[in-house]
Amino acid sequence: MTDSVTLGSLLGIQLWDPWAPSLSPSSVRVRAQHSLRPGRWQTLSRSASNCHVLLSIPHLVGRIDASHQEQILVEVDDPERRILPLRFEPLVPCDTFWFNVPAEFSNLAPAFHVPTFAHPARTCPAGWICLRADLRRESDETIVPWALMEVRLGSDLMTIGMSSNAGSITAAFPAPPDRIRPASMPSSEPFDTKRWIFDLTFRWSSARIGNDSPSLTDLASMPIVAALSAPSTQLTTLECSTGETIMSTSSSLANSSFLLIQA
Repeated sequence: MTDSVTLGSLLGIQLWDPWAPSLSPSSVRVRAQHSLRPGRWQTLSRSASNCHVLLSIPHLVGRIDASHQEQILVEVDDPERRILPLRFEPLVPCDTFWFNVPAEFSNLAPAFHVPTFAHPARTCPAGWICLRADLRRESDETIVPWALMEVRLGSDLMTIGMSSNAGSITAAFPAPPDRIRPASMPSSEPFDTKRWIFDLTFRWSSARIGNDSPSLTDLASMPIVAALSAPSTQLTTLECSTGETIMSTSSSLANSSFLLIQA
């Protein structure tokens, strides 16, 4: 008679990158640590199906089971600069892929996946709409790191971009269906079917100043802030077509290459 041993895992993570749903195995590093062992990181293994798996944390052996979970910190980093660093705090053991992300991000990825945010150095796919900006605080032109920019078309959330620790932000998504000319509009009046008006919402907290990568929980709790398209004029909508659109505050201001944030 031959005995068999089944090896389980504490945690499984599936990352979702809308620009390239299947990230290459060499591009992303995922590691975990427990608060009892700060600085003692465990690298998650990469499975054949492109999932990241935590098999064990040595000092927790015998302490956790299905009736007792422990919170750990998971950190995601990409040396190839395709996605921005990110952190989240899952409970282990997890009997399925962890995807308990804040509701604010639940529409950014399929079920059982953790969303990621594009690095500003990344090249936008052809035929997509891409919004880029360098964010600075209006009061002192401080860099605005780890801010969020939500882009909506009507009630549909198209994407959420996050600024890097240098304040650069990129948000890109496939072009929506062509606009339909209103029946009441005269045929002689110009109407561009491939130009859309998007609603923009910015979120940021000055607590995000620093080089530490943010957690999904911290990002979800940030308040809405105003971005300025001109002095005393808030940027809430943007009309654009496919390709890249660089956003900045009015050219009449100094350092006009920046998009200024009131916070």
